[in-house]
Amino acid sequence: MGCLDTDGAELLDRITVRPDIFDGKPVIRGLRIAVEHILAMLAAGDTPETVLREFPDLRPADIQACLSFCAPFSRGRASSRPNRHPGGSVKASSMSALLVAPDSTADD
Repeated sequence: MGCLDTDGAELLDRITVRPDIFDGKPVIRGLRIAVEHILAMLAAGDTPETVLREFPDLRPADIQACLSFCAPFSRGRASSRPNRHPGGSVKASSMSALLVAPDSTADD
């Protein structure tokens, strides 16, 4: 997939949450393509090229956006509530409230 000349905020703007699409799950550019589905495909061993073939509306930056969106989860970051935009959608760049800090009492 190579390096993209897209900064993190611009990438995250590709990820949106709308209550009327997949019950508010993060999706790519308002399409009915869930971030979790793309990540599951990559985790199962599909290449980015395979994902792009199966979803012709996606661009390489969309896959990078999915990965960038989830990176803070792996670092256990939490922050304030996301900012709502007109129409009830939320841009991923303001979605840090979805990030949950790890429970220090949880068993691994």
